[in-house]
Amino acid sequence: MFSGTFKDVFTNVVALLLVVGGAINVYIQTLNGGEINWWQLLVTVGAAVVAWFTGKGSDGKPKLVA
Repeated sequence: MFSGTFKDVFTNVVALLLVVGGAINVYIQTLNGGEINWWQLLVTVGAAVVAWFTGKGSDGKPKLVA
């Protein structure tokens, strides 16, 4: 998960932080009596997916440096 080039490791960490941060944010919103902001949750998950796949090939493994 956290192997490869600096860019691969960095984008994996960013993806993980986005997912965890988004989940914590939604949880805090529901504790305060608010409703889940589905648009914000969808954008956060989408950004995490993009960050996760940045620099990876179609098989999901890091691209080799030529």
